[in-house]
Amino acid sequence: MPASVVIAALNEEPTIAGVVREARRASCVAEAIVVSDGSTDATARAARRAGADVVVELPRTVGKAGAVLAGAARARHPVTVLLDADLLGLRPDHVDALAGPVLAGEADMVVGTLGGDRLQAVLPGLSGQRALPTRVLLTHPHLQRVGFGLERSLNGLARRCRWRVREVCLDGLTHRRKEDKYGLVRGYRAKLRAVEEIALPSPVARRATTAHRVGVVAVVVAMVHILSGLFAGPTSAAHLGQVPDPRPDDRILVVAAHNDDETLAAGGYLAAATRAGAAVTVVIVTNGDGNRLSAAVLGRRLRPRPGDYVREGRLRQRESLLALQHLGVPASAVAFLGFPDRGLDRLLTDHWDRSRPYTSPFTGASASPYAHAYRPGAPYTGEDLLDLLVELTVRARPTVVITHALLDDHPDHQAVHTFMTLALDRAAAAGLPRPRRYGVLIHARDFPRPLRYAPARPLLPPPRLREAGRWASYPLASDLLAAKHQALQAYRSQYESPYLRLLLGSFQRRNELFLEDSTPAR
Repeated sequence: MPASVVIAALNEEPTIAGVVREARRASCVAEAIVVSDGSTDATARAARRAGADVVVELPRTVGKAGAVLAGAARARHPVTVLLDADLLGLRPDHVDALAGPVLAGEADMVVGTLGGDRLQAVLPGLSGQRALPTRVLLTHPHLQRVGFGLERSLNGLARRCRWRVREVCLDGLTHRRKEDKYGLVRGYRAKLRAVEEIALPSPVARRATTAHRVGVVAVVVAMVHILSGLFAGPTSAAHLGQVPDPRPDDRILVVAAHNDDETLAAGGYLAAATRAGAAVTVVIVTNGDGNRLSAAVLGRRLRPRPGDYVREGRLRQRESLLALQHLGVPASAVAFLGFPDRGLDRLLTDHWDRSRPYTSPFTGASASPYAHAYRPGAPYTGEDLLDLLVELTVRARPTVVITHALLDDHPDHQAVHTFMTLALDRAAAAGLPRPRRYGVLIHARDFPRPLRYAPARPLLPPPRLREAGRWASYPLASDLLAAKHQALQAYRSQYESPYLRLLLGSFQRRNELFLEDSTPAR
């Protein structure tokens, strides 16, 4: 049984030919597929001349993961070998070592570590050289949006699905240094962005071993410490871009993972929008029904039962309606989906298909148990959630979309970002104009600072993420800040937790912070 090789490449003209030629010489390889990810050099031409069987030229850069999945979609064989395009010293036996155990049925995924790579010596899971069944890539469409987090996402799938994973050392193999490709400053900046995408906390990282977590944190902290002097970001809100005021003809869609996320991140902006006469739609994906402390208080028992968590979810719905009323958003413009709190990332991995609904460990439900949900009884699957988000997006026809940033550490927030990216892609394919899109950050290390009520201070990006994208500020006049304060007071259940009390206070600042989304259209 032969294998396909997929190589994603962005401006890798100097090395792509060598990688293609050596991969094609491996005894297990029947085809080599190169995906030029919006390259502006002669990467595609060099790949063809080197003997690539298929060369896909994407018109714009979609990121590593999107390029890999575009290649996998054209693979004709049941096993795919993934190779980086900037490898130096690749030999055919390296490729055979990766593919062999999967082809023989001895492993579900093989990860190849580069013997001379110091970073991979500490974090072998970062390696992009791996082999796995082609169907895995094709049956998890969310992977196309994780960028350099592809390896991390595959590692998460492996843990959740209990794959047999084997590591092999690829002696003599290394990468072309980013400093050599881009120069010193751009090279280190590119390296930092890649490491952050790969190693920032995620559901996978939190379930990893303590030693692995320490290694991840050490790498990111060390790199940020070294580069912070070179790439210092804004020190005040005046140095940020500015979000335009909402207009009467705007149609604003806010999609939040949990009740209170919409007010924490954009309560002042929503108040300004309703006062300007803009149409506002708020979609809340979960009812926040996975908070054990709140459920225990409501149920008056140390170990809450499923019904206590559902009761908590109903209370959070009522709190949201009251909070949004203070911001001028009527109940008719709010849609509660009732999907599982702290389980949205699972819908993107092993519960995407309608045949395998997820069961909440809190409520015990595998479908929305809320009578006042947008669609009561909606099954807990990725396909069902995506369909609902597409339907609501098409109904709202937004000119502005506000949702979670992928940089947020909360797995539910990351998942909502991915779902909304897919939903906007599908809506655009149906002819809906692309809206302006803003990401919001709620949970991140060293954010917000200070972690307390400080209304006179600006809300700023955490130092380690200042270069992660285009940050923009929306200044809050005293009347908008007062409306946001009043709305947050409606979330009484959240004040039971000392941490959440501090967090709710921390977002009452003289501005709100947004990350302008630059995800390329597909």
